[in-house]
Amino acid sequence: MPRSHYFIAAVVLSILGLMSACGNSSGNNSNSSSADANPATKINANSARTDVEELGVRVNLPFETEEAVWKEVAAEKKLIAVIRFTPENSAKIVADAEKARPATRVDVTSETWFPPELIAQADMTGDDRLAGNSYAAISFVAPPYTDGSLIRIDNTDYFILQVSFK
Repeated sequence: MPRSHYFIAAVVLSILGLMSACGNSSGNNSNSSSADANPATKINANSARTDVEELGVRVNLPFETEEAVWKEVAAEKKLIAVIRFTPENSAKIVADAEKARPATRVDVTSETWFPPELIAQADMTGDDRLAGNSYAAISFVAPPYTDGSLIRIDNTDYFILQVSFK
């Protein structure tokens, strides 16, 4: 074989060796970065979520929401959501809910994951409580949830939805 062929073969083998080493190196980096990223991508079941589409899979949302934050409490088999609708849709929701059951007055303890407007309103009471009217959540309940309440917070278009199953 001519001398130039040995040179070309040596260059090709060197390039292949470098490519192989780079491939292994990036493979190791890929594995370590995916291992590092894995805990960050896990969803904390106790954390509040804002994905309206995911909420819509779990409960019926009769109208488009302006804002939503929610969490599932698996140990208690319930879902709690704070949902804001437009004023027009809020009125429709209340009218529909009153057909199923008249409103009852309730107080709800504010949670740290509630929207800032509700937390501020609860802070003004001095006892972290929000007042509102409670209704049956019939139009919101979807399997596996079988029961629930819908509370419209006074002077807002926010509703607190609580649904559960046995």
